[in-house]
Amino acid sequence: MAEYKKILVILNPVSGKDSGVSQTEQIQEALRGVQHEIREWQGEDGPGEWTARAAEEGFDLIIAAGGDGTACAVADGLARAGSQVPMALYPSGSMNFLAGELGYPARTEEVIPWVLRQGVTSCDIGHLEELDRFFLISVSGGLHADIVKDTPRRSKRYLGWLAYAYHGIPILFQGNWYRLRVSIDGRTHRWKSNAMIILNMASSLPGTESLPGRVSSTDGKLDVLVNRKGSFLDLVKLYIGKLFRRKYRLHRLARGQGRQITVHSRPPMQLQMDGESIGKTPVTIKVLPGAVRMVGEV
Repeated sequence: MAEYKKILVILNPVSGKDSGVSQTEQIQEALRGVQHEIREWQGEDGPGEWTARAAEEGFDLIIAAGGDGTACAVADGLARAGSQVPMALYPSGSMNFLAGELGYPARTEEVIPWVLRQGVTSCDIGHLEELDRFFLISVSGGLHADIVKDTPRRSKRYLGWLAYAYHGIPILFQGNWYRLRVSIDGRTHRWKSNAMIILNMASSLPGTESLPGRVSSTDGKLDVLVNRKGSFLDLVKLYIGKLFRRKYRLHRLARGQGRQITVHSRPPMQLQMDGESIGKTPVTIKVLPGAVRMVGEV
C-alpha cells in the first residue's frame, strides 16, 4: 500500500450528477486519517497553477475528482510543469472512459482505498501543437466529434451516454464524408472517411479486440485509426458499437502508429479532445513519452 503524506484533491463541482457538496463529503470520508486538501475548480483558472506548485507545497499525490475533462486538465498541468507528482482519479463525471481504461472500481466508495493500494506508472501524453493542449485518451474527428459538439453539458450531466445517443441520431443520418491527408512520421496516407481517431489509450474505441495489436499508453507512440468509406450498414454498426461498447469487427479500419501525426481534410473536419470540442482540422499531434505518472492498472 502506498503511503502518501499529503494529497491534493482537485474537484470539479459541476461534473456528473452529484453536487459538489456531496462529492466533497464522500472524498473527506474516504480520506479520513490522511492529510489532504480539496480545491474546487471553478472558471478557467485552477488546475494548471495548482499542479505546477504541488510538489513545492508538499503534495505527493493529486486526485482529479470529476470526469475525463477534469482528469485531462490535471494531466495538462502536470505535463506542462514537468512535474513528477503522480495523479489518480475519483471518477464522478457523466462519462468516465479514462477510469475504465485504468481499471478503477465502478463504485465511488471503493475508489480511494483502491488508489492507495496501486502502483504508479509513467504514461505517454499527446500534445496538440496548434492549441498547445495535452490529452490523455484521444483526439477524434468526424462522426464522434460532431456528436460531442452537439451534445449539451446539461444533457450529459443527467443522461450520461444516453445524451450522446439522443443528440447523435440526426448526425448519423447526415452521412458526412471527408477526404483525409494524414502524415504519420513523414509518410503520407490518403483516405475517404467519416470518422478518424488518434488514440493514446483505447478506452474510447469499441472492438479493440479486433485490432492486430494493443493500443498502449506506455509505448511512446500514438495509434491512428480511420474508418474508410463503406456501406451505410458499416456506419450504423460503428455508431452502435461506440454507444454500447459492443464488439464490432472493424474490417474497414485503416491503422497506423507514429510519434507525430498531421491531419488535413476537405472539407475541414470537426475535432474533439477527451470529450471537449476543440475546433477543426488541420491539426498536428505529437506524443510525449512517459510525461505523466498515473495511478492505475496501465
